[in-house]
Amino acid sequence: MLKTLLATAALLAATTAGATPVAPLLVNGDFEDGLTGWTATAWGDTWIGAEVDSGPDGSANLGAGLYAGAGATLSQSFATTAGHAYALSFWSFNSWWGDVPILYAFGDVAGEVSDIPRWIETTATVVASSAITTLTFTFDAADVPEDYNAYLGLDDVTITDEGPAAPAPVPLPASGLLLMGALAGAGALRRKRAA
Repeated sequence: MLKTLLATAALLAATTAGATPVAPLLVNGDFEDGLTGWTATAWGDTWIGAEVDSGPDGSANLGAGLYAGAGATLSQSFATTAGHAYALSFWSFNSWWGDVPILYAFGDVAGEVSDIPRWIETTATVVASSAITTLTFTFDAADVPEDYNAYLGLDDVTITDEGPAAPAPVPLPASGLLLMGALAGAGALRRKRAA
């Protein structure tokens, strides 16, 4: 018994010791290296860059300062496997007292985070449909009044491959229901004739 237990422990140690760590799908999702790996585009009076020691965990984060009518997008493309589910997670906040949303698009899934006066975490899941998927964040101060500004923060952006997506249940077609009804009717008619 002891030999079997030791052999099992040795086998587990050998198989996990050589395991390759999973590489992150996104580059620099914590913004510790500024905007490295991300493509940023800005319009109007906008500032976008990395802030030091102001993220939800006290580390660097992405900051976007926007004046009325200004905005910015931040995007990154990464390799995916079609048919796999991917989990998106990120932290965000808005220090302006109004409601300037952070929009995000992840493959075919789009969402909005609004009314975020403190750091909050947002999660979403999407099934990849191609070998490359793009994650895009949009900060738009179109509704900010003149002479006001908004400051938005983003941090700890992660994408995790959850493996093959569960197949959707296949509904029974209407013709199947008709066939079952016809067979039941034929069986009832047969029993009636036999009686």
